[in-house]
Amino acid sequence: MKGINVAACIIAAVFSAGAFALAAENKPRQVWTYEYEMGKGDTIYNVCAKLARPTENINQIVYDTLKENGITDSGTVQPGQKITIVVK
Repeated sequence: MKGINVAACIIAAVFSAGAFALAAENKPRQVWTYEYEMGKGDTIYNVCAKLARPTENINQIVYDTLKENGITDSGTVQPGQKITIVVK
């Protein structure tokens, strides 16, 4: 009987952990939108790296930023140019 109780506790723990993990995956993520004015020496990559969360893929943020701002060549960005950066 003792073995059945232990097995029941283990099964309950596994199901609880699975439900918790599923709930965490479905949690809506906050989206942060930044308006940034490029300064002398700034690059899109460096600015995105400053704003990204540690778990974010900086290359994806750079790609999205270029696309959202209609920038086809990151070398053409000038000081004073305002860009929008979205971090999800």
